[in-house]
Amino acid sequence: MKNLISIILRYAVSAVGVLIFLIFSNLIAVLIIGTTTIPQLTPLKYNVRQISQALAQDAEGWYMPEEILHILHENYEWAMLIDENGEVVWSDRLSQSLFHHYTPAQIASFTRWYLDDYPVYVYQKEDGILVLGNKIGSRWKYLMEMDRDTLTYLIQMFPVWAVINLILAACLILLSSIRFFRSLRRIAAGLSDLAHQQPVDIPEKGIFGSLYHDLNCTSAHLMRQQEILIHRDRMRTEWIAGVSHDVRTPLTLILGHAAQIESDTSVNAQTQEKAQVIRVQCEHLRQLIGDLNLASKLTYGAQPIQKIEFDAAAFMRHIAANFLNEYPDIDFLLEIDRACEGKLVKGDRTLLERAIRNILVNSVKHATDSTITVKLIQHTTFLEFAISDTGNGYPTSVLENLHHPLAPELPTHGLGLSIVRQIVALHGGTTEFSNTDSGACTIITIPLQEI
Repeated sequence: MKNLISIILRYAVSAVGVLIFLIFSNLIAVLIIGTTTIPQLTPLKYNVRQISQALAQDAEGWYMPEEILHILHENYEWAMLIDENGEVVWSDRLSQSLFHHYTPAQIASFTRWYLDDYPVYVYQKEDGILVLGNKIGSRWKYLMEMDRDTLTYLIQMFPVWAVINLILAACLILLSSIRFFRSLRRIAAGLSDLAHQQPVDIPEKGIFGSLYHDLNCTSAHLMRQQEILIHRDRMRTEWIAGVSHDVRTPLTLILGHAAQIESDTSVNAQTQEKAQVIRVQCEHLRQLIGDLNLASKLTYGAQPIQKIEFDAAAFMRHIAANFLNEYPDIDFLLEIDRACEGKLVKGDRTLLERAIRNILVNSVKHATDSTITVKLIQHTTFLEFAISDTGNGYPTSVLENLHHPLAPELPTHGLGLSIVRQIVALHGGTTEFSNTDSGACTIITIPLQEI
């Protein structure tokens, strides 16, 4: 939460910085225009004070030198001098409508604004007030005063000014966004490295410095955990493989002696039957040890996968022949789709054979005196191995366990069928275990491109 607040504060400071920069830029622009462009638009008029001082009085009345009068004519429309009583005592080009007595209120009004729409300038003399009138519509006077050309120029320049401000703001936002994007790109790259179990090391600086720090710490923590898990899995696999090897040696001796006793005619029938039970159970135990070792290797990625091309139909006939040689009393039916004849597929032949054999052996163990049917069917993008029997079907608890997603740990029971799921998953296929009205049914589908 503190990191987010820090990021928000930094972003707000950046936004305020952009605003201050825009204001400062506009002030500089106004200053430059005010000192360069506006004086060119509004040339300095002849000083009202100088004109007022040039107006003098002699015995014949008020007069103004010709050169000053010429300047007056160039810059102003008319001029008049009002005495203390409000009477016009001198004028130049003054219209009759303006030649009259002025009250103090009228004088106070036009000295600030306009006189009959004429923008006026006044200067107080000892003898009265000099009033100079500009051309109507030539100047803009309210609380402030501005030349009409200047006002027109500013109005015309406003859209340009606005566009310049928008462009400047867009550039600043773009620069800020690029910086923001680069920061986010580092975070995205770090998350991608984490997803691919790669170490993350981002320089902890910039607006997202605190997030970079957390991401680096998370990466280091995950790398340590990954090393621990890899070491644990390796040790577990090696331990299972070692135990399996150590158990096989005495188990082989037991199997040998049990088989010898079972075939010894000098031993009574009851002893031979017990020896047979010992042999069968030892073979079952050896199979369980093999399943445990293979399941461990498949679970922890220690089992090498060697994919080769082979004939699917011939592969299935080979499995059927070996199975019937081992279980000659089983009622076995093999059906191969004609489309599968001569079809070359790619996969680990040994593992796939192990998967199908596990299903067949499971049917033999749990469906005595039943018929086992194997069908090989080719679909558009995958092969289907359908294995069914006429037994009692899978127990409910076994089906529930097989319908759960594959766990990253060794299965607690049902190693044979769990191995089937693992092998098929390694080939990009699916497994479906179900019960029908006639017994158990297992369907394996494996993509043709990946087999």
